[in-house]
Amino acid sequence: MSAIAVVLMALIDPVLLLVVVTVAVALVIISLLLGRRSRPAAHEQQQRLGLLAARVDRSLSAIRTIRATCATADEVGRAISDARSSRDAGLKIAWLKAMVNSFVGVAVQVMLLGVIGVGGLRVASGKMSIGQLSAFVMYVMLIIAPMMMLATITTSVNRALGSFDRVKSILDMAPEGRQKDVPLPAVVVDATSSGDGILSFDHVGFSYPDSSAASLALDDVTFDVNAGMTALVGPSGAGKTTVFGLVEQFYDPTHGRILFGGQEATSYGRDTIRRQIAYVEQDAPALSGTIRDNLRLGRPTATDAECVQALADCNPIPLAMAAQEFLDQEIGENGVFLNGGERQRLATARALLSDAPILLLDEATSNLDSGNEAALQDIIVRAKTRRAVIVIAHRLSTILNADRIIVIDNGRIIGSGPIMNSWRIAPCMPNWFACNTSAVARAG
Repeated sequence: MSAIAVVLMALIDPVLLLVVVTVAVALVIISLLLGRRSRPAAHEQQQRLGLLAARVDRSLSAIRTIRATCATADEVGRAISDARSSRDAGLKIAWLKAMVNSFVGVAVQVMLLGVIGVGGLRVASGKMSIGQLSAFVMYVMLIIAPMMMLATITTSVNRALGSFDRVKSILDMAPEGRQKDVPLPAVVVDATSSGDGILSFDHVGFSYPDSSAASLALDDVTFDVNAGMTALVGPSGAGKTTVFGLVEQFYDPTHGRILFGGQEATSYGRDTIRRQIAYVEQDAPALSGTIRDNLRLGRPTATDAECVQALADCNPIPLAMAAQEFLDQEIGENGVFLNGGERQRLATARALLSDAPILLLDEATSNLDSGNEAALQDIIVRAKTRRAVIVIAHRLSTILNADRIIVIDNGRIIGSGPIMNSWRIAPCMPNWFACNTSAVARAG
């Protein structure tokens, strides 16, 4: 319809059409310029909203710590500051939109005044009739609505593109990759096999992406893990948890190889390897939902009876509560209704329920009392007969049943051997072993 109106205006009077085109071109150019400013403004608004959401999530997830340290006022102040920044970014977008709408309205009025003014002069000079001028004005009215819509759409599209830039930055992030569904060799699936190399590190070195290349978290680490229990010991920051991160395929080694059943980890998809591993993290995170939901994370098909048995092994069910009722219990956001020991036992029960052949325990007894630590020791003793168990511990009492100790310090293996020969390893780390003298005596 607009194209037909333009053709008819050209047939009626090309001079008046030139007036319309001049105003329309100016309208389009200025609308595009203002619209382009909407794109970075929208991107900034999304960033501000993200910071505000992160601030609120941080405050809510650590509300007890904030209250305990009397930091409520500071956190509220920071949240208000982020909210104001988000508001200011939104007001900037609203201002640009108002400017476009105002300019479009003024441009339309200028166009009509120009057409009527120039058209009146041409009628007075006899170059066109009043009927032709009336028809021309009618056709101008037909193209006004599309012109106003074009200006509005230009602003909206640029706002959408600015928001999409935030999404695109996430989409452009490199995926984990290696999603091949290649089955692992039988030696890994059967942890009771007497063969070597269920899990092997071959001269592995690793540095975190944000650190300098010369700063290695692990340096020339070589060891084999077989069926039974292997303990990683060493001071905080030595690289023990980094070893677990590499086993779980959260990172690829900077150099060297990680092998499963004698084959490089890169031969398999990351999820394929992770299905063979049960990991109990040091801080034992819990997800909002029920106890049952958390237990079934690694094994969605587990029955209630199997969940109850896993819980019974870890001794977390209160005597005053029925097992079924306990499974239905909500644990709150980030497991806020559970204490540290309960979260740790829940994570251990989840790992046992998964029945994965490789079990990783990162300081699994750090939040447990002596009674629950002894219960976990019994669980590990039973588990190591059919799994490859790797334990990180700072207390030697946690690893009395280990078949082998590997001592790590400053990212390097400085000693290893059977638990019964721990006195031979002690010179490698005198301070650590001195803190565990009684446990060493019982082990030796």
